[in-house]
Amino acid sequence: MSSVKQIFSQTLWQVLAKAITSLSSLIIIVAVSRHFGPAETGMFTQALTYLSFFYLAVDFGFNAHLLSKLVGESKELEWRKLLGLRILWSGVLIIIALVLLLVIPIHSLTFDQSVGIAVLAILGSGIFTTSQALFQSKLSYHFATIASLLGSLVTLISILSLVMLDSSIPLLFAGHMLGWLCCGGVSVFLAGKIIPKIRPIFSKSFILTTFKDTWPISLTLLI
Repeated sequence: MSSVKQIFSQTLWQVLAKAITSLSSLIIIVAVSRHFGPAETGMFTQALTYLSFFYLAVDFGFNAHLLSKLVGESKELEWRKLLGLRILWSGVLIIIALVLLLVIPIHSLTFDQSVGIAVLAILGSGIFTTSQALFQSKLSYHFATIASLLGSLVTLISILSLVMLDSSIPLLFAGHMLGWLCCGGVSVFLAGKIIPKIRPIFSKSFILTTFKDTWPISLTLLI
């Protein structure tokens, strides 16, 4: 019975996190559409969609591949290596996101500025995803929910404030970026409640081996 209660509890925390982020996104879209109109709202949504591909790519299947190692005695070392890998991979994706702006068939200064301002959100997303692996291994999804809640609140308050100040669409993405960086920062802080050391480790052999082992999962996710 205790196992059933534990599964129900962890599932409930995940559902709550999804509900919070979905409600926050809905409020933001409503506020933006009422203030800016359909054309600029479309550009806002387009930039969010573009960034969402990189939020997916930052996972790259690392969590699924390394989850079993995060349950064992070496979980601290493995997680710190994963964090180092994710930080580097997020940096690569940030560069790719900016370079692709030069070649994709969307020629809009608003779009380019929006992505350029928000691109650091990829790093926040990567750090949060890394922390989720640890929370999952320890069945501590409430930590992920807390990080999502605070990140969503920062995003919501920031963007609504910028809307009220009649800021441009690109400037709204400063709030989007702050929300993700807050989410990532809080998640790492909470990870420190599980393991004593959270400083990232950048291991060349770990990075190469992990990429080699996870690319089939990653390709499936991206497709």
